[in-house]
Amino acid sequence: MIFMQGILKGRSFFEQIGNPLSLLKLKMFKAHHKPLNDFLVIANKAVKEVFHGQVTYASAPIEAIDWILFDTTNNSSGVYL
Repeated sequence: MIFMQGILKGRSFFEQIGNPLSLLKLKMFKAHHKPLNDFLVIANKAVKEVFHGQVTYASAPIEAIDWILFDTTNNSSGVYL
């Protein structure tokens, strides 16, 4: 999710990453957390209007997600919440 347009600066994956230190910068500065969670609030609401099952999300290690939005979650650590 963090590599879709609007979460990180840049129009393509390569522009968003830019250099090998980009993932480290993401982990340290966490500037992507708010726009990602803002998007997930909107997306989750839209999904629940038409889909009445459980909504899930699987995160990357550099994503700090507001898990309260989801019924079932997973992250790359393999820990299920």
